[in-house]
Amino acid sequence: MNLITSMNAHRVAGKIAPQPALLQADALSVAIPTRDGRQVRAVDRVSFAIGTGESVGIVGESGSGKSTLLAALLRSYAPGAQVTGGTLLFKGRDLFSISDKELRKLRGGEIAMIFQDSCVLNPVIRVGDQIAEVLYAHRDLSLSRCRDEAKAMLEAVDLRSTDVYAAFPHQLSGGQRQRIVIACALVCRPSLVLADEPTASLDGDTAVQILDLLLRLKERMGSAIVLTSHDPLALKLISDRILVMYAGQLVETGTAFQVLQEPQHPYTRALLACATPGRRQSLARGHRQPLPTIPGNPPDLLAPFTGCCFESRCGERFDLCKVSEPALLGSCDDYQVRCFAREGR
Repeated sequence: MNLITSMNAHRVAGKIAPQPALLQADALSVAIPTRDGRQVRAVDRVSFAIGTGESVGIVGESGSGKSTLLAALLRSYAPGAQVTGGTLLFKGRDLFSISDKELRKLRGGEIAMIFQDSCVLNPVIRVGDQIAEVLYAHRDLSLSRCRDEAKAMLEAVDLRSTDVYAAFPHQLSGGQRQRIVIACALVCRPSLVLADEPTASLDGDTAVQILDLLLRLKERMGSAIVLTSHDPLALKLISDRILVMYAGQLVETGTAFQVLQEPQHPYTRALLACATPGRRQSLARGHRQPLPTIPGNPPDLLAPFTGCCFESRCGERFDLCKVSEPALLGSCDDYQVRCFAREGR
């Protein structure tokens, strides 16, 4: 039994063990300006908490606000973007009020980012030295000690340091480069790791290996991890809890079992229908089937809209959905859904 299987086997279907809050977002909103002076409501009043050592998955289509939300947790926005509301606390500290100097200490040291593309690596610096530089910038260690720690980190991500330390990024495979990105993020043993679709550019087998590696390292270091993906089934491998985003809003949140096995929001069910393993296996065997899609288009985030954000694409909508916005309400421990049809259930 591998680690992913064994960890999933110990998860409780209906509840997750309570954990002290490591990070707390309350009604967080982020807007991105356009060239004509308008603003895109990329993140709209999102509230959630992350416990110490917890694995949280964020799933949604492109444009749902996943990456913008993750960037906001590091105060690393797109040019011109700004927080228009809400609060963000990390270990009780207000991340929106700390100085740039304090923020630089947090980034990479206490909160680390794993990007979806290994192009973040410097092409003219040996990969081992790139890992050592991260440690040297955040910890009071000699350069020789940092290099030794970098070699140990390479071994931790299943790479032989004698073969890889002196290599340049272009000399490594895509999977190896992504392991280097992970090593750079985790070498300081951060409390919180943000992973923005870290397997998006990898083939299926390599992606599973990377997720397995992340879970093993998370358990070894005790870090909490937040991972975004278009694919809800990928999050099933690593997440204790899942947040579903649509049009910048949270529409469903709960344990991985609740969201993936017993989804209540029509959007979540539509996402799962598009990611059915049986369809993938059929395509792999050469069978031609229509590509599953969600009919319609997301709402225009440049213009204010009334009602439910998913109303125009929902097969279960009724008149109230057009004129009133449903609240994100809980129906059981740790579970919430934003849907009139599910209120009171």
